[in-house]
Amino acid sequence: MAELAHIKQQLMGSEKQQIYDANIIKENEERIKDLEIQNTELLNENRKLKEKINAPLNDQQSRVELIVEIARCERSNLYDDIIDLIGNQERFSLDNLLAYSASEWLSKRNPIVVKFIQTLTYNENENQLKEGKLFKNAVAVDAIYGARHTKYVSAVNLATSAIKYSLSKSKTIINIDNHILNSGSFYKFLKWQECLAGEPEPLPEGLLFMAFDNEQKGQKNYLDRGNNTVICCI
Repeated sequence: MAELAHIKQQLMGSEKQQIYDANIIKENEERIKDLEIQNTELLNENRKLKEKINAPLNDQQSRVELIVEIARCERSNLYDDIIDLIGNQERFSLDNLLAYSASEWLSKRNPIVVKFIQTLTYNENENQLKEGKLFKNAVAVDAIYGARHTKYVSAVNLATSAIKYSLSKSKTIINIDNHILNSGSFYKFLKWQECLAGEPEPLPEGLLFMAFDNEQKGQKNYLDRGNNTVICCI
């Protein structure tokens, strides 16, 4: 009896496994059908686009419509690249900013947008690989990225705004650059500065001497480490 019950239990387990396997096979078949439908739709879109490209473009309106169609196909790819950049906070680090290269940055961006800007800015009398020329192209691509996503912040333009701020100490400059160059708001700028500062330096032992040139006065600060107070002597 015990052996018969064991065999019966095995048969029930085998039946459950067969039902489970059948469900898995059915789900996979449905996924395959969905992928085949998506593949067919993409092939049809690609075929129609090729037909438009190969068709004669007799007027400017036809060319504009073709460019718009290509731009729509590339829009999602551009958006994905922007989302990756927004999630990459390492690009704001001081080491990455010091090692910034316009040519390297452009090589990693959406190739359709980059080629579009390079074609518009091409000049046969200029060296297209000159760093200054490439940097201007990078700024133009940055502007397109900022127009596509309002939360996009350009790392190199943020650093440029920091140079302006160091000379003027003007919050208005940061806000203007944010609207024009996608350099981030003033709050973003302050948070970025805090990240660059790193760990604060500890207060040295003993006496500190501070000189004020405008009033020609000297001041000594003595830190009482027992009660964390600073005693000033003028």
